[in-house]
Amino acid sequence: MPTYLHIQSCDSGWDYTLYDAASMKELDGGQLDMPELSRKNAVLQICDDNNLDSTSLRHAPMSMIETLQEAAYQQMQAEASQMAASSQLPEAQEQALDEYPMPDEQVSTSDMQEYGYFYDG
Repeated sequence: MPTYLHIQSCDSGWDYTLYDAASMKELDGGQLDMPELSRKNAVLQICDDNNLDSTSLRHAPMSMIETLQEAAYQQMQAEASQMAASSQLPEAQEQALDEYPMPDEQVSTSDMQEYGYFYDG
């Protein structure tokens, strides 16, 4: 499976993100806490850690990275909206707070007493 690797330096070493080349989905990411490594050696270490073939590596233009990041962002947004939609309660008829629900006319006082409700009025 062809994979894209985006790497950038950070204070504690190297940040990286792996993308699926076909779908442009973000596969994994992490941080390599070895600031002493050169970019080339950091790439080789990340490939080794993730069982990637480092012999087929090519330098990619920044525009490709921006495309990958945008695709990953779109994927994340779609998943978040899908999760939000699935967690919402079904549509229910809302009742205004100032409305008092009227008692069921078919339930008599004796029925209510039988159910354990007592009415003093």
